[in-house]
Amino acid sequence: MLEIVVKAECQERQVRVSEGELAGLVRRLGDLGDRFLVLQWIPDLPDVFAQVRHRTGGDHTLEHRAGASTGTTR
Repeated sequence: MLEIVVKAECQERQVRVSEGELAGLVRRLGDLGDRFLVLQWIPDLPDVFAQVRHRTGGDHTLEHRAGASTGTTR
């Protein structure tokens, strides 16, 4: 189990998911109302998170923040 909380656009929230469960959540992204996930560590650390967004037919966009610095990867 990963020590993360995963929040979906559709208001779904999952705690301590497995790698397979996280991969499934990412694969289903794209439909209206289910276009992004936000991941936060357990315990929650201020300004530390990752998020992934996907629109059907487009690329996945991954963003992360570790404190004050940010980065974006496509």
